[in-house]
Amino acid sequence: MKLLITIAFLLIQIISYCQHSEDWEEINQIQLINDNTIDSVHQNLKEYILNNPKSNYKSLALFYLAQNAIARNDIDSAIILYKQVLSTPFSDSIYPYDSRQEAAWKLADIYINKKQFNDGIHYLELAQNKYHPIPGCGNAIAELYFDMRLKYAICFNGLGNFNMAIDTLSPCMFANDLVKNSALVQKLYETYLKVHTKKEIRSEFINAIKKVRIKEPKFLFEITVFKRKAEITVLDFGRNELTDEEQIKKCVSKVQHSEIYKLAMGNK
Repeated sequence: MKLLITIAFLLIQIISYCQHSEDWEEINQIQLINDNTIDSVHQNLKEYILNNPKSNYKSLALFYLAQNAIARNDIDSAIILYKQVLSTPFSDSIYPYDSRQEAAWKLADIYINKKQFNDGIHYLELAQNKYHPIPGCGNAIAELYFDMRLKYAICFNGLGNFNMAIDTLSPCMFANDLVKNSALVQKLYETYLKVHTKKEIRSEFINAIKKVRIKEPKFLFEITVFKRKAEITVLDFGRNELTDEEQIKKCVSKVQHSEIYKLAMGNK
């Protein structure tokens, strides 16, 4: 009897999975442009949503429809649709197709572009704290982290809260060897200039490299700039074979070759 129940349960799961797969394939084919025009994709997505109101993939279809609205430069419709993605019930059974965090990111971008920075912060917080990204590689996670910090800083700058912007960007001023952080570094330096002179910034970095300290784990170092701490990752030498002084010297060299240090010294 237990075996029959188990088999029946598995059959239900397989049928459900196949139905999910068919739904996803249909939506995916609709949203691919290829021979379709932007307008035909728009119409086909609307028809799918109308004909499948209880589909687990409704939120995904709404997300693609919002993307289509962006392509048509219909920002007001995109805002409504992205918000519908966030409010539509989501089934954990289709977790790999969860588009809610990306919808929140898109809303943040739209409001930042509109200079509605409080709304931008609201959707950044939703993206960061309520909705979780689909697991990716280390590079993708690092890019997302830097991008999040940069967007927050743009909002704080727009609201005139320059110190909060510096607080947000400072921990990321040195690249982590996975992704470049040029846009973030440029924004940090521009924000420094709103509260410090070029001479003060230069002096601060010259003094900061004299106080670099070793952290644990062994590839981490710490530097303090304008009373804000930042970590530096150095992976290109065997620390166990070097004295503390030699390790710090290597770290200082990395700082001196960094984008933020060159900006502070007036070399960029």
